Amino acid sequence: MWIILFAASLLLLGLCIGLRFPKASLWEWIDAVYYPLAICGVILLFLESESVRNVATLEEDLRDLSASVRAVELARPDGDPQLSGRDFVRGSGGFLSNITRLNRSCQRSPSLLPVCFVVEDLAPIIAPGEQILLSYDGPEDLGDVCTVAAEIFAEMAQSGALSGFLMRPIADHYFSGLDRGFDPLSFEAVQSYIDELRPILEGEASDMIVAINMGDEDRARMEPLYEQQIQWGMSVIRAFEACLRAPDSIRSGSYANWVAQIGDARTDLQQKEAELIQMRINANALNQAGIFRVSYWPFLIILALSLKFAKGVAALKRKYAKV
Repeated sequence: MWIILFAASLLLLGLCIGLRFPKASLWEWIDAVYYPLAICGVILLFLESESVRNVATLEEDLRDLSASVRAVELARPDGDPQLSGRDFVRGSGGFLSNITRLNRSCQRSPSLLPVCFVVEDLAPIIAPGEQILLSYDGPEDLGDVCTVAAEIFAEMAQSGALSGFLMRPIADHYFSGLDRGFDPLSFEAVQSYIDELRPILEGEASDMIVAINMGDEDRARMEPLYEQQIQWGMSVIRAFEACLRAPDSIRSGSYANWVAQIGDARTDLQQKEAELIQMRINANALNQAGIFRVSYWPFLIILALSLKFAKGVAALKRKYAKV
């Protein structure tokens, strides 16, 4: 109410001044004051409204991004990744580390022991598997582990390691185990399944001995070699026991892709949230100008308009004074 009184008072004052001093030199400066004040008012209004628009736009983007993150979270692949714990999988790498250590010992002290012949063939083939198992950091790495496992078994079969004929049933046993779709909690079932491989390999070795009609001397020499091949061949499949229990979504790498996707989405969300916080801080700073515009600017505009009114009254007074 009082701002109306203020405006009325200034208009009345402007009327009086315009009528009383129609030829005052003051009127030449009114426009020079009025228009800059009007421009400043428009700028203040624009800055304030732009800040509000930017915050509103960013809030909308943040809502959309939050919805995207929730959608990715809901698209999480099946299977419990915690069932392939880091320490457990890294411990499985010990089966392959034993092969590497034995091979180094045999190289330092050349020996004709059957085990040295076996680990010499296996060591360079299983090296990638040993490295990836010992550096395993979480279920997102299990897809790579299982891919390397398949490559190792294939290379062993092609290279003739484990006498070739013993490797084929090992590889078949591994891939058949993947097809069985063991429950991730079926530790004992998987161990039993792996143990079933020994009699199969022993039977293959016996069949080979019979097939080539080995004499007693050759048989006494080859049986220890076959036993070492069976033992270390089974160590390789035991090293990758986690792959036999892993859900297909984890083994295929789908879980790893999901982990990367959800990580990127959450990072983007955090960046947007930080950007919104900073923008709100900047908006609050501009609001100080808004407070000035709301609290004091109307009085300045009323004053400028009253001066403009007084100038108009003075111009009319001069015009009609000549008539």
